[in-house]
Amino acid sequence: MTLVAVCSCKGAPGVTTTACLLAATWPAGRPALLAECDPSGGDVAVRFGLSTRVGMASYVVAQRHARSPVDEHLQQLTGGLAVLAGPLGSDAARAVDAELAGAAGALADESRDVVADCGRLAAEAPGQRSVLQQAEDVLVVADGAVASLGHVRAGAEQLRSAAGGRLWLVVRGRDHRRAAEAAAMAELPLLALLPDDPAAAAVACGAAGSGRSFSRSPLVRAVAALHRSLALRAPDPSADAAAGTAAAAIAGGPAAAPGGGPAVPGRGAETGTGAEPGRGAQPERGAQPERGAELGRGVQPERGAQPERGAEPGTVVEPESVA
Repeated sequence: MTLVAVCSCKGAPGVTTTACLLAATWPAGRPALLAECDPSGGDVAVRFGLSTRVGMASYVVAQRHARSPVDEHLQQLTGGLAVLAGPLGSDAARAVDAELAGAAGALADESRDVVADCGRLAAEAPGQRSVLQQAEDVLVVADGAVASLGHVRAGAEQLRSAAGGRLWLVVRGRDHRRAAEAAAMAELPLLALLPDDPAAAAVACGAAGSGRSFSRSPLVRAVAALHRSLALRAPDPSADAAAGTAAAAIAGGPAAAPGGGPAVPGRGAETGTGAEPGRGAQPERGAQPERGAELGRGVQPERGAQPERGAEPGTVVEPESVA
């Protein structure tokens, strides 16, 4: 299946938020998971109240002696997004990264598509490097600041040596000209500009918010549009139906259909405890999710709507135009 890695050269330009939204808006009919492969430590377990008993640490250890299916190590957000949560501390994360170097191939061969949050590019991180080598596409996230784009230019050679697949630059901000200049200097194709959208980004980090506003937010729509350029070879579902499903489930409506529903921030469920992979696992009886908003899954841009190339944040540059 497809492995897409998301990383940055320096700083915190929103790698985890971008990876989480990318996995949550994955095309319907293709089971996907979010895997935390950040050698500096994970964020998802803290953001969404997940257990630390299972996740990336248990997965890589299980690969030492025999192939262990990834489903045994997943947790699910209540709306259905499967998560392979990384360890919290930097010491534990480095230990897991060392093990991940030998398990990245197994992760790439899983029956699900994988969106890997690789965090900031590290010099001594064999597991992170292995994941980047296995990935078909590597998205390098930077904010629109001059310094951040300068780090991309400076790290271009390291990126090319680390990545095994296609490299793309994703810039957060509004200055398309600056982003295009940085992409040209680094010789990286500019995939998209993602709008600064603090409200939607906060919901993607587990905060409460309006489900309808979130599913229609510029940030969610822009990330969902990335799938076209990543050529996932999946049929494009009805944008109206996908957005409606997301809005209903985010607002606390009926559960969404498998593979097309949104993932819900809040306390997750372990797939090994009876939750069916691909379906929205529910909290224990009587328990309520700790946070009221949900991540949308399967959200697509409005049917037929194409942004003007390079004019506004959310622009997706088609591969043919940057080859």
